[in-house]
Amino acid sequence: STYMDGINFVAKVAEAAEENNHHPDIHINYKRISVKYWTHSSGGVTLADIQMAQKITPYSKNCDKQKESFDQLKKI
Repeated sequence: STYMDGINFVAKVAEAAEENNHHPDIHINYKRISVKYWTHSSGGVTLADIQMAQKITPYSKNCDKQKESFDQLKKI
């Protein structure tokens, strides 16, 4: 994946976040993008966080680590 692949992924995540009014923490470090869903008012991961993670997973088709990260989320 390239830097622009990551930026395009972030744009898609941001659009989904706005549509669903559920916004993740996003960190961009060159070609590495970290997306963290966490409901601050609940103090942890909620069903809405999991649903958003599932929704954005297809957007990461060009990202090398996406499956590994999603598998980690399912363990929570």
